[in-house]
Formats: sequence, C-alpha cells, structure tokens
Amino acid sequence: ALKCSFFLVVARVCESSASGDNEPSPIHVCNASDEHENLRQAYALAKHRQFDKALPCLLRAASHFPYIAKIHTDIGRATLRLVRRKLKPAVEQTEGACEIASSCDRLANAGGEILQQGYAALWLATSLGDNGAQKHRQKYEQAYANSNDPALTRISAEGRMLKHILEERVCGKANATGVVRSVIELCKNRDGAVVNVSAEEAQQGQLSSKSLLAAYTRLQLCGIVELDGPILPLDTLAAASTWQSTMLERTLNAGSLDGTTVVERWQHRFEQQVPLTEPFTDPRLVTNPLLLQLMRLMLGPRVEIDTFSHVTALTGAPVQPWHTDVDLLFKDPDTADLGH
Repeated sequence: ALKCSFFLVVARVCESSASGDNEPSPIHVCNASDEHENLRQAYALAKHRQFDKALPCLLRAASHFPYIAKIHTDIGRATLRLVRRKLKPAVEQTEGACEIASSCDRLANAGGEILQQGYAALWLATSLGDNGAQKHRQKYEQAYANSNDPALTRISAEGRMLKHILEERVCGKANATGVVRSVIELCKNRDGAVVNVSAEEAQQGQLSSKSLLAAYTRLQLCGIVELDGPILPLDTLAAASTWQSTMLERTLNAGSLDGTTVVERWQHRFEQQVPLTEPFTDPRLVTNPLLLQLMRLMLGPRVEIDTFSHVTALTGAPVQPWHTDVDLLFKDPDTADLGH
C-alpha cells in the first residue's frame, strides 16, 4: 500500500487525529534503526486500535518482514477502520449498509485505492496462513458486497483461486474444473505473468499490497512473475547489459561454449553466468528493495545469491514459445502444458 495516493490519504488522517500529550506523533514512531523494534511498535499501536499511527508502521514492516502474515492482517484492519472513518457521512446516508448498488459504488469509489490495498493485504494474509484475516476480509465483503469496483472483484477472484490451490482443496471438489481452468487462463501466456510497478512504488522501494499479492499469486500459480516498471536505474541496466554483451561476443567468437557458464537455450538465445563483481554487485541490482521484498515473501528472511546469469537474444532470434524451464516432479500423462 505504498502508492502516493494511499500515503496521502493516511497523511490526512494522521494530521486530523488528535494525540494525547503522552502519545508520540505519527512522524516520530517506528523510525528506530532496529526494524524489529519498529515492528513491535506497529503491533502495539494496532493492538490499542491507534490505526492512524499504526498503518505507516505496518507498511514499513511489510517491506522488511513480508512473510509475516499478521502484518498484512493488521494493514487490512487499519485500512478498513480508516476508510470507515473517512466515509462515515456516506455510510450514515445509506443507514450503514450498501443495500443498493449505486450507494455501494459511491462508498467504494470514495474509499478508492486505500480500500483496494487493504482488501489485498487481507487476501495476502489469508494466503500466508493467518486464520484471523478471514473475519476482517468478510467485513470488507459484507460492506461492499454490491460494489462493481473491478479492482476489488479481481483481487477477490485471484485470492480465492490462490487459497484453493494452496490449501489443496481442488481435487475432488465440485468447482475443481473451474479453479484449474482459471489458473490455466491466468498462466497461459506472458501477459498473465506481468505485474505493473508504479513510479511511486519504485521511488518508495516497496511493493504495495495489491502488487505484492499479484506477484505472490503469479509465482505460486504460474511459477513466474514479470515486474514491469522502473525497477532498476537505466545506468545500472546499461552497464550490466554492455558488460554481458561484450563478454558473450568474445565467447561466441572464440567458439568456447562449455555448457556451464554459457549455454544456448534456444535458437540464437544464450544464457551466460556472470561473475559476482561490478557491475553485477551494484547494490541497486542485487539488493534492490522491491526484489528483496518479493524474495523474502517467498523464501523467508534469509536470502542470498549464489549464481547470477543473464539471457541474451541475438539479432534474428525467433520469438520463443511460452514454456516451462524445468519438468514437473509428479505429473500424469498428457498434462505437459498444465504445470510450471
């Protein structure tokens, strides 16, 4: 939940909230050098329902500890509370419920981006195994059941699909065929694997809850995700590309493909292992905060690089078909195109 529009909403809420004399201002909490201390503060604020102060702290924690489900649950809780506070006049006009679609649309539109981010955070928490996220997610769904917001609909559809797959609730279920078909439809081509990263996310160095859920879903269901956006500085990319192209050209001219450091993956398409030296050790590349956040979500806190490789398609290389890189460990006959 790091798009600028999200933070601007939070900032307005914080500015309008009264603080007691003994309570730290929102700008002074959760800025310790120890991120575990910041997380402790975030939990304490959420526990005491000081959601306007807790939310910025929780968002920061989600960058460093994305694998902790409770953080995402509390982000969803805080978001829902702040949205309700912001929309209280509109809710009162509809007697506290979206009984007709037009009223519900107004509420969803007024909540906008912050509502979508909170809902995505709760689905991410659900996927990570936090049972407590479900009741908070249901509050969203009850309040906005008639909303026609396509973003909320998409988040719900992908969240439910991911939940079914991760809980292994597909086989033998009445909706098994539908779930599998939905996964195949999502993963059948490159477009389904793309998650767009905004300039605001890149500048903040953190994926929003929506982007994080979308990337997690694609990695779990398709086995691949492509982050499309200003992920890396152009000068870093240019330096890495120039070094790699030069070394590959020398290797090809020498005819020294060894099948280990350089291997032809497809017609005129080569993968080359590069050394762990500059420019490939540039912190903006190997410790990129967006990539680290996603890797920690998938693998936990301890992440390290032992091999770095780069694939280059030479001029004239044919378009490569959408394919699997490795074979399935277990599969039935005639299912070669269903796995990842």
